[in-house]
Amino acid sequence: MKVLLLFLISILPVISAEPTEVREWTSSVGSKIEGKAMGLSEGKVTLKTTAGRTLVLPLSKLSKEDGEFLLEHFKPEPLEAPSFEAPTLDHPLGEIVGPIEASDGSSYFLYLPKCLAAGADAPLFFFTGPNPSKKKTLERFISAAELTGMVLAASVESKNQENAFVINNGHTKNCLKHIKKTLPVDVERVFFSGTSGGGATSLYNASTIKCLGALPYIGYIPSGSSPTKKGFYYLASGAWDYNRYSSAGAAKQFKNRATHRMYSGGHTMGSKAIAEEGAIWLYTRHIYEKRDLFPEEATRFEVRLSTFLAELSEKDSQLAYYWTDHLLNLCEASGAVRPIIEGFHTKLASDPENVRYLAGRVALDDFSEDVFAPVDGKGSLSEHTTPNIQTSAQKLVDEYSDVPAIKEIAEGLLKKTHKF
Repeated sequence: MKVLLLFLISILPVISAEPTEVREWTSSVGSKIEGKAMGLSEGKVTLKTTAGRTLVLPLSKLSKEDGEFLLEHFKPEPLEAPSFEAPTLDHPLGEIVGPIEASDGSSYFLYLPKCLAAGADAPLFFFTGPNPSKKKTLERFISAAELTGMVLAASVESKNQENAFVINNGHTKNCLKHIKKTLPVDVERVFFSGTSGGGATSLYNASTIKCLGALPYIGYIPSGSSPTKKGFYYLASGAWDYNRYSSAGAAKQFKNRATHRMYSGGHTMGSKAIAEEGAIWLYTRHIYEKRDLFPEEATRFEVRLSTFLAELSEKDSQLAYYWTDHLLNLCEASGAVRPIIEGFHTKLASDPENVRYLAGRVALDDFSEDVFAPVDGKGSLSEHTTPNIQTSAQKLVDEYSDVPAIKEIAEGLLKKTHKF
């Protein structure tokens, strides 16, 4: 059944073309100046004073009242996504279905997001586990699929076994071939994911199949594998996981195309929020590197993204601030959505707790690269730590004792790695 879907959303701040009237502006320290604001961009206001000077000031340098006035004055134009129809398919949208038979003994579970558009091939997120996938395997990625528009699939047969990477890779290829033949999916725009041995399989897949990168949980790069350096990689590991060093080393190897996301825990997948974050991180890196190739897909995503940021700003302002920073500075988001993101970012930056949280995330990234990555190369290490790790982790605990989300992870870094 074809359903006409039209999204029209009005959100916070895109730049208005009209300057303000001449008025008195008050700085954060109480000094005053007269003039009019000509525009607001990247958290900075351009003021033209009555004396003829042009000043470019961070919004934080003005009083809270003036900052709120500017955010209200320089409102965004509404974002309007192109109207589109949902595709007519053999499987329902918004439900996990399967297992679906592919070929040669391979099968997969499938989730088609409700935001799929007819006539456009969607990117794919493909999961391989250390144990055969079950129907609930894809549940933790559904919210990310509904935001990004990625189709989800999980190999039923993938598992840890002798010659696992080659066997699992064969099942992956069989599933991708069937998906390409039967669904509106671009299988060359695929992100691989998996846990432990399945996470290692995701990186092995990224060595042998054209893809956009991977989200390996508590995994490692299999010996002799060379995942594409053109991809993006979100390497997730528990703070005391015995593969934490190999995850850190892989992230360092991929440089600015990767991140090592640590969370409190051992050899586990962590929370559903980590899954959502990882899938969104990968998709946003891709879509803003290739936005010109997928303009309609990007626009539809950005309408949903605006809603996502608005809701997250109310629910978890620290995480919302992380995302606005990620989108502006790492993804270099462009188009009509950029001023909207700037508006959220500027408003969120007025809360010191948000700024501290982001600083803590950066500090964890530095810790991964400077402290954990040099230990890589020795394989999985059980019940392991070093004096340098202990000293560096304690510094993080002390520095971010006022930021619970960061402190909890830093305390986990103090622990010896999980026992095999």
